[in-house]
Amino acid sequence: MGRCYENPPVQEPNHDTLSCPFVVDTFIGTLEAHLDKDIDAAAFDMYLEMTSFDTERDSAMFVFPHPTTAALASSAWMLPETTPGGSLLQGLVFCGTDQRKECPAEYWKSQGGAQWSFWQGVYSNFAKTAKGQVRMVLLGDNNTLSTIPPLWEEAVIPNILTGNATTSLDIIATNCEAEGVLALLEEIQTGLPDVPCNCTNIAEATNEKEEPLCKVANILEGPSTEKPETSAPDAVECQCPTSVYMVLFWGLIVFGAALAYAYWSVRHYLQGYQAIPETNNSEHPIPVLPKQ
Repeated sequence: MGRCYENPPVQEPNHDTLSCPFVVDTFIGTLEAHLDKDIDAAAFDMYLEMTSFDTERDSAMFVFPHPTTAALASSAWMLPETTPGGSLLQGLVFCGTDQRKECPAEYWKSQGGAQWSFWQGVYSNFAKTAKGQVRMVLLGDNNTLSTIPPLWEEAVIPNILTGNATTSLDIIATNCEAEGVLALLEEIQTGLPDVPCNCTNIAEATNEKEEPLCKVANILEGPSTEKPETSAPDAVECQCPTSVYMVLFWGLIVFGAALAYAYWSVRHYLQGYQAIPETNNSEHPIPVLPKQ
């Protein structure tokens, strides 16, 4: 529920009337009312119709396999998973009422079921709104990219080909010669003969100076698990308390020395100071120090 309030999936002007409890209950109700195998994309029609999947021109990007949450957070482009309607379920695993404990995390490997059907609807709606320059990123070895990703085949390509809003399509892949990538290129070039469509290997993209390709490759590599060679910031942070204590220590030393010197100076330079009694009473009055 917190995700819904943080990034409302229902945009203006309907987000007040279609509150987060209603949106979330609608989605959960679909899961609780059906067996997983009986859930198809149509089961989420109400959710898909009231949530937003709009994207700005030249900002749409598709990634296969499903990108990590960290990669999505740093992406400069709009993905189905980062739209208001998609972000509500991004990174979550969910199934029908009979498979709550056996939901597949990698939903794209098995067609059918709640997760597949939900994202099929999300990708389809997102592809319909994609316009201008569109980017497709395919990661993995030749076996992973041996065919066009089924989710793309069913939900993305048909809407891209019939949308008439795409002006260019850039494919970035780990291997542009993989069978699935070549098949994707052929299908798009056949369906959109007037739309420029090219493929760039990620290895080549990272060596180019053009900002977009470098960003795509770097974002989707994910966060590094290696510890940096230097840990200067950590060292500085750890030493800060010690440095403060050292400053205080030497400050007290200097202050004490100055106080001792001042005390010695008064006793040494002011005559009669030693005659000041320890107590202030009538028997031992404080002498009046002569003026110099």
